[in-house]
Amino acid sequence: LGGKQLPLWPEPLRSAPNEVVRSALFNVRNHRYAREFLSEKDIVVIGEGTITFTGQELRQDDEDVWLQVLHIARGKPMDEGVEFTPASFRKAIGWPKRTHYTQKLLSCLKRLQATSMAIYSNRLQKGISLSLIRKFVWQDEHGNKLDRWFIWVEPEILKLFGGFQYTMVEWQTRLSLTPLAKWLHGFYQSHADAYPMKVDTLRKGCGSKTKDLKKFRQML
Repeated sequence: LGGKQLPLWPEPLRSAPNEVVRSALFNVRNHRYAREFLSEKDIVVIGEGTITFTGQELRQDDEDVWLQVLHIARGKPMDEGVEFTPASFRKAIGWPKRTHYTQKLLSCLKRLQATSMAIYSNRLQKGISLSLIRKFVWQDEHGNKLDRWFIWVEPEILKLFGGFQYTMVEWQTRLSLTPLAKWLHGFYQSHADAYPMKVDTLRKGCGSKTKDLKKFRQML
């Protein structure tokens, strides 16, 4: 897998494996709620496939970061790192220039690295266990932040993009949406044709913690 590459998709788009966008891996919870640490947690997947996850809970802002990481890594050998400036990365995901958002980016990357995701579906024919980010470098040996950061994507991710089983979303549209709308955008884009879906199925699939189904229906 080392010398192989992620597929090339157009600049205005971002891509993720179907199993990811059809699951609660990146949930829609509000940032006001503390993130949970999950251990061997079964993640809800709508349709075919299973995901088991260990790590700090991931949300839609983490998915924005992950999608951008995959985007800048596409077309490059999977065993090579890619480099970027924090400013260019913040701009690409629509975050302000303030230092707070550089720290937020760093926190997202740390969460994505400190994960263990086991995924299985019939198309894969076997289970795959991986981290969403293999490693990244953001400071020198003295602890000073680097002007350019370096990141390596886990080569096993390439298998999740096999057989064109991935979803492309229009990036600027995604960035303009709220967390729930972002999840719905990716979920429905992953299907060639929309089909009837129970509200409770969508509630579970997006990882919402809203217990009142009537309230969630209004949000939906």
